[in-house]
Amino acid sequence: AAPRAPPAWTLAADKVLTSTMSLSCSEIFNAPVDPVALEIPDYPSIITSPMDFSTALHNLRAARYATPAALLRDVSLIFSNCRTYNVDPACGARKLLAATESGFASRWARHAALLPAFSPPPAPRAPKTAAAAPPQIPTQ
Repeated sequence: AAPRAPPAWTLAADKVLTSTMSLSCSEIFNAPVDPVALEIPDYPSIITSPMDFSTALHNLRAARYATPAALLRDVSLIFSNCRTYNVDPACGARKLLAATESGFASRWARHAALLPAFSPPPAPRAPKTAAAAPPQIPTQ
């Protein structure tokens, strides 16, 4: 029996990922974050599910995504991880993120017949702080 051809959506998604990775703004998102080289030792404690474009592309080519939505979850994770770690919207990483996310979205939209709509992930919300406990009155 001849090998099965990959689903058409995977070929379109491959083009989208490789094209996005060629953008100069996407360079920081193309490979796994190296906390040692970047001198950000807290990264693994803040980002517990790291993701990058090269890993997503590898997973796509290894047929690890059953649906386009599964791939989009990982791509959205790239973007949300950046927002989570780089909380200052004015920092350089967030500026690169905005350009990369826009570039990805426009490329993804060109294949709308094969790929579902992409919506950027919502910005992470500030963690809720626990309400202060009422002061304890000593009883004696």
